[in-house]
This record gives sequence, structure tokens and C-alpha cells, in this order.
Amino acid sequence: MTEAEWLSCRETAPMLLFLRGRSARKRRLFACACCRRIWRRLKSHDHRLAVETAEDFADGKADEDLRSALVSIVEGSEDDEMPDPDSPRFSAEVAAYWAIASDEDENIAENLDDPATEDCAILSARSASFAVSNPPRESAEQCKLLRCIFGNPFHPVEFDPNWLTSTVRELAATAYESREFGTLPVLADALQDAGCDDETVLGHLRGPGPHARGCWVLDAILGKQ
Repeated sequence: MTEAEWLSCRETAPMLLFLRGRSARKRRLFACACCRRIWRRLKSHDHRLAVETAEDFADGKADEDLRSALVSIVEGSEDDEMPDPDSPRFSAEVAAYWAIASDEDENIAENLDDPATEDCAILSARSASFAVSNPPRESAEQCKLLRCIFGNPFHPVEFDPNWLTSTVRELAATAYESREFGTLPVLADALQDAGCDDETVLGHLRGPGPHARGCWVLDAILGKQ
């Protein structure tokens, strides 16, 4: 994949295949972000809990036993009214399952050189896109989420430690934990006050988004990989 393709891509699978081997945490958070976009389609408490736990697991706040238990619960969960397999709700619940799962759960092929090989992040994104009325448009929005989470791999930004004031760290931590990404322009102002003049950083924080946990700027400030 070239930089131009990365910046213009409207399908998540090629981008995720390009990112293979980079940050399992970010890949899981991307899958969760796709589910967050279709949150109203997740009618089951178990499926919503699966997404929340997947986020916690990505950040080391939930252990493997809890993750595995939820995989089993979600995989076998039944409610009074089972959704039609062709319904948006069913696609949403499948997306939630893949968000909490891991590649090993489904014994996904290990041949990473095969461009047809799929993984849980790809499958979660695909299922989530089928939960809405316009899958191609949703896929394009998911690509924006990937660019939010991974930034531009062709031009990584090195953060000056002098930018990371206590105010900057506090604002970043609050935005990350609360998911109140509407406050990111305030964080941009604080970074600028601290001496940051990088337009890539400031522009991302002041841009329209979408934004998600795993955002490359927040991660850089908070020391997350």
C-alpha cells in the first residue's frame, strides 16, 4: 500500500492487511470503535458488555478469563426473539462477537502472506458495515477511524517531551476515558500553548473526526502503543 492509497482508501480490509503485526491493542480498539458506531443495533446487554470488555482487555483492564467467558456467552447467547440472520441486528451482534474474540478463537489461517486471509478486526468491521443501510459509506467511515487510530504510518510524528505538560496529559486522559472527543480542540489549544506547532497533530485534534479510543495523538500523549 502506498501513502496515497492509505489516505484515500474506502475499504478497511486492505488497510488492516497492511497493518498486520502492528499493535494488537489498536486493532481491537478499532473493532470496538466499529461496534460503537452501531451501538443502537446492539440490543443485547451481553453484546454491549462484550464490546466494553474488549476495550478494557485491550488496555489491560480485563483478564483473559473474563474475555474468554464473554466469548462463550456471546457466541451462545439467546434472547426471546432471535434476530433474522439477514437483519442489521444480527450483523451488529456478529460484529460484537468478533470484537471480543481473538484470531486464535476461530483458528484463522496463519499464512499472513495470503491477501485473502481474514482476522477478527476485518470481520468485525465487515459485520458492522452490514448493520447499516449503506455498507460502502459505513466502510469509508471505518477507514477514517483507522486513520484516527493509526495515524499516517508513512509519516509518524515524534512528540517533543516539552509538549506533554500536566495540563496536556490531564486533558488527553479525560478525553480517552470519557470518550468526550468533542473536547479535542481544547487539547489542541493546550498543546499549542506548550509549543506544539505540528499541523498534523493540531489538525487532527481540531478536525471533524470520527475519533475513537486508540487515537494516535492521545496514545502518543499517554504513552500507549
